[in-house]
Amino acid sequence: MTKDLEMTLMELGPEYSSVVNRLIKGKINVPKKRRFGFEFIGSKILIAASVALALAIASVCLSYYSSSDNLFNTAPRAYKLAFIPSARTEIVSTQHEDGGWGSDFITRQNAAALEGSEIESERIAYRKAVRYLRLKGISPISRYELDSIARKL
Repeated sequence: MTKDLEMTLMELGPEYSSVVNRLIKGKINVPKKRRFGFEFIGSKILIAASVALALAIASVCLSYYSSSDNLFNTAPRAYKLAFIPSARTEIVSTQHEDGGWGSDFITRQNAAALEGSEIESERIAYRKAVRYLRLKGISPISRYELDSIARKL
């Protein structure tokens, strides 16, 4: 105790010194040291969880990018149909009533894939797609453009 506290205790009288002695002998609860606002043990758990999350994200990214599949193989089938020569009947069968295929991008690709076909159902689907695109103010891509995109894949 400091001198000031001892003098105050003497002024209060002997009955208070017994209370102070009991308090000094008793267990004093001292709060644990905190780092960055967390208890030390809690911060270890937080750090471990953060490291585990970072490793999980890294492993998912690595497995995605290091797989043998390229972007073409992982894309949804609708985006690949125009580049598969044997999928012309599937292209025709998935065309919507309005002449599109759900998105203008896919419609442009599929129209280019059907361009110049000699099969009647494919020619009709091509004309419907071109009409759909023109109504929206979009020009269809040419077969040459589609082939150049396919070479990049």
